[in-house]
Amino acid sequence: MTVTCFNLVSWEQRTILVAPLYDVNGYNLTVDNTLRQTDEDFNFVLTFDTITNLPMKNVTIDIDFKNGVNATYLDDFHDTMVLPMQYSDSLSYSTQGSYNVTYTLRNPISTVTLVRSVRVWDSLLNTTLSCLSTCDIVACAETQLTFAFINTPRSGFKYRIDFKDGNVISDVGDAIMFDVNNLTTFKHTYTQAGTYNLTWYVENGEYNVSGQYTVIAQRRIVDFQVSHCFACLYYKRGSYV
Repeated sequence: MTVTCFNLVSWEQRTILVAPLYDVNGYNLTVDNTLRQTDEDFNFVLTFDTITNLPMKNVTIDIDFKNGVNATYLDDFHDTMVLPMQYSDSLSYSTQGSYNVTYTLRNPISTVTLVRSVRVWDSLLNTTLSCLSTCDIVACAETQLTFAFINTPRSGFKYRIDFKDGNVISDVGDAIMFDVNNLTTFKHTYTQAGTYNLTWYVENGEYNVSGQYTVIAQRRIVDFQVSHCFACLYYKRGSYV
């Protein structure tokens, strides 16, 4: 391109090289966003296909995976570049949640933002509540019992246990779901004899499971005494003696 500048007494001329560019185009971002558990990979693939108009020049691809992990690619999309061109990333999440993964594509004349949502929740389908005490389903009233969730995932979950004697323990705050499962055991003592069908419930952002556990609480037999009966009647020849 030639630029001429002049007035009535002089003139100057300059030649400027101009490289035509296309906006970022011809892209397709795919991810299998099927529900995953923690530490299971998602596969992200960004493709510039054969329909892409070239050149785009100096393309920057910034990726924010939303868990503190980022990636950046730099490429020069010149007009003789061989297409298709793919950028593949495999990533797993150590913390449960729903993540909006963001791709930002730039060149000197355009910016494009692509967002894909992925879900990460550990299964609770095998989780159940169990009594760990030696007397199992038949318990001794006024004896402390130990309960625990078993077959639990590595991640945390909300829970509620109703012992059906007026006592309930729970944590239903969201924060517990975004930490490692650090539940240990739950202690409880039934002070009255009876049959208690305690109920429990667990959930996270995708799964929920509930159940029932029956405890029969009985008091111990103490100071049991047997006495002889001296006022006994017996029958002899048709009459009582």
